[in-house]
Parts: sequence; C-alpha cells; structure tokens
Amino acid sequence: MDNGKNIRIKTDVVIFIAMGVIAMNLVISNIGLYGGRTSPPLLVGAFVMMLLSIWLIRERRCISKIRIIKLMPLIIMGVIFFVYGLIFRVPSYILYAFVFVFQLPLFCLSTEHVILNKILYAFTVSSVFIYGAAQVGAFLFSPLSDVQYYGIMGNPNLWGEYLTFALVSILYLYEKVRKKASKVFLLILFGISLAELFFSRSRTSMLAGIVVIVVYLIYACLSRNDLKKKVASLIIAAVICFPATYAVLSFVTPYIAESVGIEIEFKAESLTEQFAATSDRYLKGIATEGSISSGRVEIWRTYFSNLSMKGHDPDPLEVRRYSDVFVKMDAHNTFLQVAYQGGYPALLFFVVSIGMCAFDYFKKLFRKNIGLYECYALATLCSAVVYMLLSSSFSPYTVFAMFGYWIFVIPGYVTDGSEDLKRAGIRREK
Repeated sequence: MDNGKNIRIKTDVVIFIAMGVIAMNLVISNIGLYGGRTSPPLLVGAFVMMLLSIWLIRERRCISKIRIIKLMPLIIMGVIFFVYGLIFRVPSYILYAFVFVFQLPLFCLSTEHVILNKILYAFTVSSVFIYGAAQVGAFLFSPLSDVQYYGIMGNPNLWGEYLTFALVSILYLYEKVRKKASKVFLLILFGISLAELFFSRSRTSMLAGIVVIVVYLIYACLSRNDLKKKVASLIIAAVICFPATYAVLSFVTPYIAESVGIEIEFKAESLTEQFAATSDRYLKGIATEGSISSGRVEIWRTYFSNLSMKGHDPDPLEVRRYSDVFVKMDAHNTFLQVAYQGGYPALLFFVVSIGMCAFDYFKKLFRKNIGLYECYALATLCSAVVYMLLSSSFSPYTVFAMFGYWIFVIPGYVTDGSEDLKRAGIRREK
C-alpha cells in the first residue's frame, strides 16, 4: 500500500471517529446527561474538532486569504463575546469566543470541500444510527398519550427539533446510498419522523420540517434523477408509517412500558382526536388570547426594550405572563438573544455571517449549480433560520437546530466548494 493511500485511509478513520463522538456528544447534551450545562458539550465538541482540524491541516500547503476575509464576521463576533465573558465572568461566553475566533476558523482553513463531503457523510451516518437507537428507545418506553409526544427527550419541542435534525440527515443519505436495503431503512425512518413530528405538535419543528422537505424536493427536481420515483417513495413511506407509528406507540409501547414498571398517566387519544388536537394547536395557538405566538410577542417586546450597544450577562429577563405574574424567560428569538448578550455589534456580525452564507447558497440554487452537500447545507440553513426566529439557542455543540449551521453551512461557504472541486478536477456531486 502506497503512503498516500495509507494516509487517506487513516484520515477517513479519524473523520468517522471524530464525527461519531460529535454526534453522540450532541445527543448526550440534549437528553440531559450534562445536567443542562452548556460548557461540557461545548468543550467536548470544540476539543474533538480541534484535533480533527490539526490532523487535516497537515495536508494544507497554502491558506487562501479569501477564506480569512469570509471568516471575519465570525471572528469579530467571537472577540465581542470574549470581552463580555471577561467582564461578566461567564465561562460559556469565553468558550463561544474560543470556538468563533479559533476553533471554527482553524477547521475552515484546514479542510477542503472534498474533505467536507467525507466529514458530512461520516456525521450523517453516525447521526442516523444514533437516531435509530433513540427511536428504538422511544418505541419501547415512551408511549403516545393525549399530550404532546416527547419521545426520549421529555420535551416535545426538543424532540421535534431532534426529528427535524434527523430528517435532514435521512434525506441526505437517501440520496447518497445506493443499496436498496439502506434506502428502505431510511424511508422507514423518514415516515416515522414525519408521524412523530405531527404527534409532537411542535409548530416550529413542523414548519422547519416542511422547509427541509421543500428544499430537498427542489434539489431533486433540479438534479432530474428519478424525481417521480423519489417523491412516490417518500409519500408511500409517510402513508404507511403514519398509522403504523400511531398503532405501535398507542397500543404496543404502553404494554412494554408498564411491564418494566413505567406508569402511564395519560391515555392515548384516537387517531381522529390526535388530528383534531394537533390541528387546533397549529391553527389557534396555545396562548390564552388564542394567539399563535404562544406569548412570544410579550417576551420579544421585553428583550427589545433592553437592547443596547453593550452586552449583558446571560441571566434571563423577567417577562410579564399575566397581569401580576413575572417569569424569567430567554428571548425565544436567537437574534434578540445574541443582541442582548453581545449588544448590537454582535447582532450585526451574526446577521452578516448568516446573510453571506444564504446569498452564496441561494445563488448556487438559482443558477442550478447545487450539489448534494449544498442541498444539505441549504436545508440546514433554512430550518436553522426558522428556529432562530422562534427560539433563542445558538451554541455550536449543544443545539440540534444550529449544529449544522456552524459545522457545515459556514465551512461549506468559506471553503468555496466549486473552486476546490475545479482545482481537484472533480465534478460536483449531484
């Protein structure tokens, strides 16, 4: 075996190990094994990605100045958080700064688009296998009831976010793999994910899931590769898996859960009642006045009135929930949260970074120059924006909705994939 091939094999192994650890770290963080703290998963994620970047940068012979320019909004945002981390003595701010100023830029400078495709494949494979195990746990011990379905997460909105996160990986691998058995497995996971998204009654997750599917269908249409067959397969999977998922979670799972001592407090509604309850939630909202905002308007108003050029410590503000009741809540909007914690300058560079990525990927879409990596990145970016508008977390290694944005959307934009592929003499993967 020649030395070059040996290095490539070692690199592939390193990538799979790193992405397996990263994917597991993300799930561990969200099921609460870190005690709800953001610092441990941030440290683990940043450390693993640093090691991967150091391994990859050995093969780099030069660093493009254009990449550094593209990274400047992210770096400046990191510097801002570093300053406020020192002022308010907030460890998570300093960790954000380390990731934005050093770790993510090093990753973007150490890799090329061809390697990014390998990293994405390794990550999606790892994520789907872990997701499959999570679904086994949900089918065994988390029955459907008359409240929002929360799987193994204990929170329906978080479970819905996980389902949407998995949906992007499932559709990516559905395009990537060639074996029929693998495609059938992915179609089953796709159908189950859609059913549980519906049962979770998480409006943000459902909207994000729809956005992901729309982006995928646009890609499938542009690629002109068995479009009708793909659409038909997805529809059939959804139609079959929807009632099957309901039946298992309503009748089989409760029996298994009770047999191991898990008490079932709420009885599952009929499928018709599930449809009615979910439709009512989507159309009417859950706020007392029937607003679909679920009380977010008052939260946004409170945070907006406290924004300024300077940042604040991360303690949530007290928000009026009723006439004489105040509750501490985060901003329920990532842009407001960034502006509150880092001031208007942090918001500016955060928005500039997102805007630059969006412009690049949509330009490729409109020019019909979109590959499978770009499809994943665009679907991830669009779903992330949905969550950014309605939730407030932006941590790179602790949030399902934002993980792909930091690790694949930004690097995909910074590495200028079309130029990398051109230099390597490789056609963009359709």
